[in-house]
Amino acid sequence: MKHAILWGLMLTLCSAALHAAPQDSNLPMPRYAGRNLIRPENYREWIFLSSGLGMNYNPSPEGPEMFTNVFVPQWSYGQFLASGRWPDKTIFVVEERGSQSRKSINKTGHFQTDFVGMGVEVKDESRFPEKWAYFSLAADTKAAGANPKAACWQCHDEHAAVEHTLVQFYPTLKRVAKKFGTYRDAAENLSLAARDDGPGPHRLRSTDMYGMIVKVTAASGQRESLISILLTGTGEMSGCLSYIVAKDFSDENAIWITEIWDSKASHDASLSLPSVQSAIAKAKPMIAVFGTPVVTTPVGGHGLQSTQNH
Repeated sequence: MKHAILWGLMLTLCSAALHAAPQDSNLPMPRYAGRNLIRPENYREWIFLSSGLGMNYNPSPEGPEMFTNVFVPQWSYGQFLASGRWPDKTIFVVEERGSQSRKSINKTGHFQTDFVGMGVEVKDESRFPEKWAYFSLAADTKAAGANPKAACWQCHDEHAAVEHTLVQFYPTLKRVAKKFGTYRDAAENLSLAARDDGPGPHRLRSTDMYGMIVKVTAASGQRESLISILLTGTGEMSGCLSYIVAKDFSDENAIWITEIWDSKASHDASLSLPSVQSAIAKAKPMIAVFGTPVVTTPVGGHGLQSTQNH
């Protein structure tokens, strides 16, 4: 009996040690300045988990296609391999870089270009009641406060495969999590929010005008600054028939954006403009919630430029 008790106690202690944060202060862990997370440094020396191109959790694009490269410290990675769970003080960096296709000797496909910004995911049980927190940092941002819970936290809570992490997109870790029984298979189901509109009563034709309406909620006190950025360089967008940024009457942080284009192709091409990419990078840290865009097919109306074939 004593041996059984000692063995059980040993297993408990080993498990606790495995999931505890390491005591070595030189290891990569979250660092803070007051309530702000300090931008992680040297993250490209960490373990590379995966890369995506143009990934978007809304059915319509929010900006130009970017590469996202995911890194996690080696000490966290090692503990995940041994348990299928992330230890406290784990920190992820999702590096965002622009994409380009035809340049130099490259004729097809895409390659990575300039650094645009990063998203940071932190597990810090002593600092955050919900354990996990999310941060957005532009290319020149040194520190940032946590994003509102209604943004990244809510999405990860509903759709992550392991704890609050999207392991369904990390093929080398998916196998590990399944081995330890920590993988949530339901996370792989295509949610209604991510589905294409499919074969319905109307499919967008190349001759159709293209419209989009979306509600964007700015971080507290950032609405005016965000509006200023959203209105920068709009005159360069070829094919744009109407671009309206409006303040929500009842929500002091909300903005409505209404766009009309002569075609979807013109809209998509605008996302590659340097001025648009720069505006997106500057605006992203100011956005608390980017709503699901509503795509429309405008047919006419007062103030809308007339186009042929509509």
